[in-house]
Amino acid sequence: MDLDAVRLLYDYNHWANERLLAVAETAPRERLSERLGASFDSIHGTLAHVLGAEILWLSRWRGVSPPRLLGGEDFDSLAAIRARWTAQQHELQAFLDDLTPEKLAAPLQYTNTSGKTFRYPLWQLMLHLVNHGTHHRSELADMLTRVGAAPPPTDLIVFLAERTA
Repeated sequence: MDLDAVRLLYDYNHWANERLLAVAETAPRERLSERLGASFDSIHGTLAHVLGAEILWLSRWRGVSPPRLLGGEDFDSLAAIRARWTAQQHELQAFLDDLTPEKLAAPLQYTNTSGKTFRYPLWQLMLHLVNHGTHHRSELADMLTRVGAAPPPTDLIVFLAERTA
């Protein structure tokens, strides 16, 4: 896998997450925890899950397999989610800056939260995280729209167009 392509996907991932978090911050506060029927029930829960997954996977890539995934109950507000996501982004960027083609190709072993061990090349795990975020961002876009805070597009091509503009 091409190192520049991975870095581009992570720039996109950050951009798309930031767009949705910014819109969520404009939504009516009382609607953020409303059960809206998505994978993690609410806007707050889904944002916390996407953040928790980023924290979990970065830990695994660094050789630590956390015993659990952080979720909505670990963050009392969107401000807490934003603060932790800002720190997470700095940690992730340092990891990306240190990546090499050899590290991307190397197999990485981790243990999931159920105790099962897996082994994949790092690049596959990194693509998984971006894909995982895309899935949950689509749920967030739907939930935000339903509470009256429709987000702008988060398509990759929109990101690419903004970068080259």
